[in-house]
Amino acid sequence: MITGHKDTDRLVLLAIDSEKDFLTTCLSSPDLSQLCDSTLIENRIRKYYPASLKHRTSQSVKRFYWTLVQYIDKLKDEYDFDATHAVDPIDYYLILSAKKFIYGKIREAIKNNYTDLAIFLTDGYIKSKSKDSTHTRAFSEFLLLAAEHGNKDLINYYLFELDFNTLHGWDTLAFTAAQNGHSDIAAYLRNMKTLKNK
Repeated sequence: MITGHKDTDRLVLLAIDSEKDFLTTCLSSPDLSQLCDSTLIENRIRKYYPASLKHRTSQSVKRFYWTLVQYIDKLKDEYDFDATHAVDPIDYYLILSAKKFIYGKIREAIKNNYTDLAIFLTDGYIKSKSKDSTHTRAFSEFLLLAAEHGNKDLINYYLFELDFNTLHGWDTLAFTAAQNGHSDIAAYLRNMKTLKNK
C-alpha cells in the first residue's frame, strides 16, 4: 500500500474510506504519522465532509478533524447511524438530537439535501407509524420538499423504493422543481409522469 513516494502515499491515505482505518494507518509508524499532516487532514475534510467546514472556528485543522470523528462515533453509538459518508456529521447529529418530532427532523434533512439521513429518518418514521392518511400526507410533503430542493435520489426513494403515490400531482411536483431552479428535475418528473401513465 505505501510506496515511499510522499505524494503517492498521501493520495493512498486520502483514499482510505473509513476514519478508523485512516487513523489506525496514520498511527502505525512515525513515517506515516508525519505524512498525516494538517494539509492531508484538511484535504480529507474537504473531500469527505465539505459541508462541515462551516462549523470550523479558530481551532486547528487536526482538532476540528478530531471533533468530526467524535461526532461520527456519537452518531453510531447513540443513533446506530453510519456517518462514514455524511457530508456534515455535526449537522446530522444536531438534527437527530433536536427536540423535534421525527417529521420535523425529516424535513430538516431534506432541506439540507442530506439524502442518507432523510432516508434513515423516513425508515424510522415508517416503523413508528401505521400506514394511514397521516402517513400519506407526510410522504406527500416530503416528496414535494425533495422536488423543491432538486433531490432526485430522494424523489426516487419516495416514489419507487417506497412505491408511494403522491397526493400532489406530477405537474405540481415538476412546477415546484422548476420554480426553484431545478429544470432538470422538472423534466425528469414530467418524463416519470408519462411513464407511470402508460
